[in-house]
Amino acid sequence: MNAYMQFAEQMIVKSLLSNQFPLTGRSKLGIGLYALSAALCLVSLGFFLYAGNVWLRMSYDPEVAAALTGAMIACLAALIAGVSYLCLNYRKRKIADIKNEVTKTVHDIMAIASEDIAEPIKENPKSSVILAVMAGYVAGKKYF
Repeated sequence: MNAYMQFAEQMIVKSLLSNQFPLTGRSKLGIGLYALSAALCLVSLGFFLYAGNVWLRMSYDPEVAAALTGAMIACLAALIAGVSYLCLNYRKRKIADIKNEVTKTVHDIMAIASEDIAEPIKENPKSSVILAVMAGYVAGKKYF
């Protein structure tokens, strides 16, 4: 029964993480629009950096202005890396929480099901084996 529980757990977790489960609520259109928005933000960031360089050239030599612009880019890159790291860790924690919750739910369901099913199986072992063989045959025909 443990192998079936692991299979069910893996199937549920894969469906949650693959965005095929209705709980995630993300669509391909939404993801595409996020990508477009990110691309436009990068273009606007390039223009802001160029404008900052032009503004710094009015007050400093071109070499110093370029160095200051490079420092601004490095600080911005470090800030983006930090935020990305925090977001990815949050997502990993969220995935781990979902996996633990699904595992607990599957364990609870299997415990309840095994309690309810154990008595009829003990009373009619031959009928139970025949029923399990038929269910396996039907599942094999349907999924394999």
